[in-house]
Amino acid sequence: MRPSLGQLAATTPIHGTFDVTSNNTQSEEEQSFQGKANVGFEVSLSGLKLLYPKASLAQSNQEARAETLDPDRQTPARSGMTHVHVELIDLLDAAATLQIEL
Repeated sequence: MRPSLGQLAATTPIHGTFDVTSNNTQSEEEQSFQGKANVGFEVSLSGLKLLYPKASLAQSNQEARAETLDPDRQTPARSGMTHVHVELIDLLDAAATLQIEL
């Protein structure tokens, strides 16, 4: 199976958008922490490009400033953006992900 997966390398250029929603709770007493991000992406021979909308970047910066005043404040844009990279890489090259799992 591993040799077959090795032949399935992602080579076709693609582009699209990617939505991430995450919920984290570190303990039963704490409030649930939500993250949300919408990101564009392009994959070509030169590599992977992530395209964050300007509005999302502005919201993330605003959340970071607010969090310095209140560390318990929700930061959904920032939290969502932290999950984008791993999720996207796993989805774009499923063969590589399966090889790692094997």
